[in-house]
Amino acid sequence: IENVIKEFQEYLESCHCSPRTVETYSSYARRFTGFLKEHYPRITSFDRVSKDVILDFQSYLAHVKDGRGQCLSNATQSLILRAVKKLFRFLIKRDLILKDPTTVITCPREEQRVTRKILSENEVLDLLNATKPRDPLSIRNRAIIELFYACGIRTSELCSLRVQDVDLKEKTVTILN
Repeated sequence: IENVIKEFQEYLESCHCSPRTVETYSSYARRFTGFLKEHYPRITSFDRVSKDVILDFQSYLAHVKDGRGQCLSNATQSLILRAVKKLFRFLIKRDLILKDPTTVITCPREEQRVTRKILSENEVLDLLNATKPRDPLSIRNRAIIELFYACGIRTSELCSLRVQDVDLKEKTVTILN
């Protein structure tokens, strides 16, 4: 089973998934195999996983507690279940199993998200005015703030941005993820 998880991780990387997605899906696939080892020790290969086992795993997720002693959110449960579904689709694609037991999964409804606080135009102007470009560090900080506000770039994309990704002549930024 561990070798299959490594192959699954390599498969995700070959599909050009972001490093964060690869890590998350691999981690959740390992979590599923940990569940199998703990609750179904006789299952030693994925072809022996039945729909009942998948439903049991889904029920387990609804009752398991996180590190803070709280139940997993519906969004987290859905993400874990999507990762397990992706794992089984990979297994079918590689002819390691014949039937997909995850067809019985119905993801829990996600809670309505609280609207994030978005800065007003005046708040952004105050922030920009507070970072006057005086030295290289403050020039960099202001560029980061302006890029965030103007483009809606993700934090991970900004952190992985390189000088050669910025074309000042064309006024473009290339984001590869």
